[in-house]
Amino acid sequence: MEVYGAYGESVARIREAVVENQLQMRQVEQSLLGFQKGLLGVEREMMPIYKLTEQLRGTQKNIDLSVQELRQINENFVAAHELAPVLLNGSKFDQDQYVKSLQKLLVAITFLEGHRSYEGSVKALDQAKELLVQVLESWKKDIGVSLRSSKQLEAVKLLLVHDLLLARLEALESAALPPLLLRDRDGKGLDDPWILSKAVNAISTDLAETAKQKLFNFHPGRMEASGDRTVTRDGNVHPISSHTLNFLRKVCDQAKPLKILLAKDSDVSAVAFVDTVITQLIGALTAKADQLKGRESLKQLFLINNFGYVANSLPHCVQPDDADLEKQLHVDTIIPAYKAFYDKYSVIQFSRKHASRYLKYTPPAAQNLLRELFSGEACPGDKQSEISSS
Repeated sequence: MEVYGAYGESVARIREAVVENQLQMRQVEQSLLGFQKGLLGVEREMMPIYKLTEQLRGTQKNIDLSVQELRQINENFVAAHELAPVLLNGSKFDQDQYVKSLQKLLVAITFLEGHRSYEGSVKALDQAKELLVQVLESWKKDIGVSLRSSKQLEAVKLLLVHDLLLARLEALESAALPPLLLRDRDGKGLDDPWILSKAVNAISTDLAETAKQKLFNFHPGRMEASGDRTVTRDGNVHPISSHTLNFLRKVCDQAKPLKILLAKDSDVSAVAFVDTVITQLIGALTAKADQLKGRESLKQLFLINNFGYVANSLPHCVQPDDADLEKQLHVDTIIPAYKAFYDKYSVIQFSRKHASRYLKYTPPAAQNLLRELFSGEACPGDKQSEISSS
């Protein structure tokens, strides 16, 4: 008790501090409860604002979609007016731009067909269809002027036009395809959804037929320079020889387009076509020479000059000597290719027992075999050693 009495004052102060601390904790708890109630009140007040904000975001999204739809509607409504300069003057614009403009016009027609309830859509649809009619009419006019008039385009130019059309045919066919929703629709004339696709196919077919007709209708006997239908007095080279060879040079410069054109619905090859023209030229020159009746020497001179001119003007294939050919085959063609093959697959273990069956010859052994094949120089010792080493 004496000890407790000695510390009595300190214990009393501690108790007072504890009691005071408990009072402060109760006040803090009460403050936190009040703060929590305040937060709940703020949350109740903010919830309508949050919901309103979400509604505004949805409204803004709908406004953006509506603006985008209105822009699309406006583009389709004014498509005929904006695309007319490009579609009606296609030769002045790039082909890609022309094709894209045609695609936009078709998309506009499809859109307006499906939205006739919009105010002004019928008028815009009529304008778009009228522009499409004008485009088709311009196509027909250009085809009639450029392809069906024999005086406008030569055979070689038609060949180039056909090659250019083939290069763009896939893009044109894709652009001319009707929309999926209209492909099963029946119609006649301009109401036919496949009218553009049929027009593109007809253009390609007619152009190929016209180009082949121009090529096949070429005949040296019909080409008279400056109205001269007689043999030259000195037996010199006749104009039909130079004109015919000039025609063949132009045609042979377009060998690939010529092969493609002749391969389509035709049994005539490019080589056969050239042979036919040369045969016709020889016949025409012989007929010219027969006009020199009683002048056998001049006739022979005329034939020699013209046949010599034709023979010297035609390209020749120079056949190399056997030694050069052998060297080219050994060094430039076969051995490097075989060596690359051997180096690539010799490191692969296909089979331990029968490895020699897969790579039987080394490059030196293959070269010895080629030397024996082409020149008859047999090297059995070297060949056997090379084969066995493999």
